Amino acid sequence: LRFLVELALGDLAPDQRDRVQQDWQTDLRVVEVDPGLLRLALRNLLANAQRHGGPGVQVVLRIAEQAAPPALLLQVEDDGPGMPPERIAAVAEAGLDTAAAQMGGGLGLVVTRQVAQRHGGRLELRNRQPHGLRASLVLPLPG
Repeated sequence: LRFLVELALGDLAPDQRDRVQQDWQTDLRVVEVDPGLLRLALRNLLANAQRHGGPGVQVVLRIAEQAAPPALLLQVEDDGPGMPPERIAAVAEAGLDTAAAQMGGGLGLVVTRQVAQRHGGRLELRNRQPHGLRASLVLPLPG
């Protein structure tokens, strides 16, 4: 798991990588996932936080476990402006914000959502208070 996280972080530009704080809240070392797909999904979330959070955005990558039901949580939190609620709903319901996709954005979240679903999990997007966004990949673990 640590190696996979390091690969995803290595995909970022050095100045972006420097703005990501890792918060490990699990001792989990091995997970049964498609490593290429999970790396892609995590890279998409990290890149989105950097791109949409603004030039001074700070990002936290939290790796944790959920007890019930057992799940791996990969959470990317930023202190940027957040996301309009209607866009969160569009990604949750249809998986694609058509207007954003036409402007070259939004596809990364669609891919990330599909990766989560392929692993039996889900992508959750929530605005943080007072500002920022939390994107969570919730992937079931054997229980």
